[in-house]
Formats: sequence, structure tokens, C-alpha cells
Amino acid sequence: MCEISDDAIAFILELIEQTEDKSLKPTLLSAGAGCGTPVIKLEMQTPLEDDEIIEKSDINIHARASIVRYLDGASIILEDTFWGKKLIIKTEFGCR
Repeated sequence: MCEISDDAIAFILELIEQTEDKSLKPTLLSAGAGCGTPVIKLEMQTPLEDDEIIEKSDINIHARASIVRYLDGASIILEDTFWGKKLIIKTEFGCR
């Protein structure tokens, strides 16, 4: 389904420890116009009953059915930015 880098796994596991009853959940902000790349935000959220569960590297990702197709072949990586660390989803969608 999707790949998660080792440093992203470590970061996600830390987030899970700090946020009880929440799980990693991708949210589609924009599907990308024309051949644009979709914008997907990752957050720790309370899972919904009808979320699909993607298990990867001991991490459960709860996703709405509408976003699962964007995760096929995607990579979740950890990026160091000026504002701190952030998780990024790189998808196969959009023009390359």
C-alpha cells in the first residue's frame, strides 16, 4: 500500500505515545487540479468507526475510503523544516 521511512516510523511512534486514543489519519486537502499533485495532511485524530485501517510497520493508519486510493504507492517521509519536523506524503499522482 504505502511505504514509511524508518525515521518517519520513529516519529509516528513518539506521536502515538503522546496522544492517547488517537491514530495517524491522512486528510485530503486538495485532489489537485488538472495534473496537480494532491495535498494530503497527516494528523493524529480520533479514528471513526467506518475508517479503513492500513497496517504498516506496527502503525495503524485510519483513512476515509475516499483517500485510500491516493495512498497506493505513496511514501511517508519525515522532513526537517525551519519550523521543526513534519511528515510528508509523496504520492504517485500528479505530473512528474
